[in-house]
Amino acid sequence: MNDTDVRQAYSDHLQEYPWDFYSTITFRRLRRDPIYAASSVWGMLEKLGGSRAFVAVERHKLDGVHVHTLHRHTHRPDVAAASVWKFAHKAFGRSTVEFPRDGTAASVYCSKYVTKGDESGDSFFYFGEPEAWNLDK
Repeated sequence: MNDTDVRQAYSDHLQEYPWDFYSTITFRRLRRDPIYAASSVWGMLEKLGGSRAFVAVERHKLDGVHVHTLHRHTHRPDVAAASVWKFAHKAFGRSTVEFPRDGTAASVYCSKYVTKGDESGDSFFYFGEPEAWNLDK
């Protein structure tokens, strides 16, 4: 399998799940550790009723990272994009939170971090409860 096939497979996989929001978070204070960046964003999402998230961490030109997330909030289905944005902006800095229009564009974008690999420093993480990732429920 080449990178294009892997990226497409991950995109298809992510599209199988319903998502509430697609977010991008750029940290106010420089963050270099992708694991810390991803887990701190997940911690904030979890406080807002998040049950699962796919978090893609991207290195940027300033030697730090920012994150792109697809996330679901089954524990608080009434949470609004504005509320997520408010918490993210206060905790981290520049943020955008939007509804994934058709699910395809956001999942295609997030899936590119699966194939970029160690050379770029980009990475990805799955967070959440195991049952939240079960498609049979």
